[in-house]
Amino acid sequence: QSLVFRGALGPFYNLAADGALTFTLAANGAEADVTVVFRAGGYVKDGFQKWAGAVDGVFVQQMGNLKKNLETAP
Repeated sequence: QSLVFRGALGPFYNLAADGALTFTLAANGAEADVTVVFRAGGYVKDGFQKWAGAVDGVFVQQMGNLKKNLETAP
């Protein structure tokens, strides 16, 4: 199962950029594996590379928070 969000997400909202954020769920026994992929394209004056580390860091933090909340949910 997959869920895809399209658009200029996060810091790209006011740039000439577009993106696709895909969450894919896969059964893993009694648990589920979540794969997150963000692809961006378009024009960014100084290039996308300078954004890569910051965007990756945000996703790592968000997925960590999601994992923690799901594991501690009643």
